[in-house]
Amino acid sequence: MEFIMINRASEEFMEMCAQCELEIIPQNLKKNGGTLNYSNLTYESDFLILCVNSQKPIAFCSLVILDNADIYVYQIAVKKEYQKRGIGKKMIEISQRLASNLGVNVSAHVKEYNISSQRMFESCGFIKNDEYSDEDEFFYEYKQITKDNIEKGLN
Repeated sequence: MEFIMINRASEEFMEMCAQCELEIIPQNLKKNGGTLNYSNLTYESDFLILCVNSQKPIAFCSLVILDNADIYVYQIAVKKEYQKRGIGKKMIEISQRLASNLGVNVSAHVKEYNISSQRMFESCGFIKNDEYSDEDEFFYEYKQITKDNIEKGLN
């Protein structure tokens, strides 16, 4: 397996990511009973981490730079047959290295019922900082544990 990080990649490469997304997201939605307003979410990313196996995308993590310059994990997904192998965790670790190089923090919102994602973020050194609801869904905000966040009282 290979992990590739790109910054607003070529259209051809983004098409591979979108195909990966189309294959992964419906599985997740069916499993979680959700709905999707699909509009090429990966095309809105500032950075994209793609995991490929035999030159085929099997997982991706799209990252957006927020107004405060922090990196937000917009979406992360791993094909079902590759889950529970540390791929998601590795993509988060790559996101953390990128944020560290840029001098910013990483955050994410995780749906209440997505216990496996909550555990993954916590195992990567994130803390549950806040909670909110958006229409019918309940989310937790996760923030990377950093010295700045601890000083701000996010511990």
